[in-house]
Amino acid sequence: MVLRRLFKDKKDWTNFKVCYPSWVIQRLRILQHLCCMDEPFDLPVNYKGDALLFPAQLKQHGYTHRFIVNVYGQDVYFEPDEEGNYRALVDPDILEKNKKVERELLQAITTAIEFISR
Repeated sequence: MVLRRLFKDKKDWTNFKVCYPSWVIQRLRILQHLCCMDEPFDLPVNYKGDALLFPAQLKQHGYTHRFIVNVYGQDVYFEPDEEGNYRALVDPDILEKNKKVERELLQAITTAIEFISR
């Protein structure tokens, strides 16, 4: 595990896990997966009180990057804009055909991506 290599021995890793809340550890684990760009990972999203996991992948695209998130069978691309905020790139026909892909859900996914990218 990459995080364990950051520490010299097992005692340092154990102290790190005890000193920090679990959400910090979870965020570090997600960022660890982001370092391996071609590796898919599960993106945790809070939406309408439910904790959802969507398969995602980070791809380099020129000088920038894109997150590809599979939302109920549809690939949705998220990329940073000029201000550093993420925007969803999705065909409007997909929003009409697949009623599960709602604008509010895309906003929740954007929030999750911004959280792990900070």
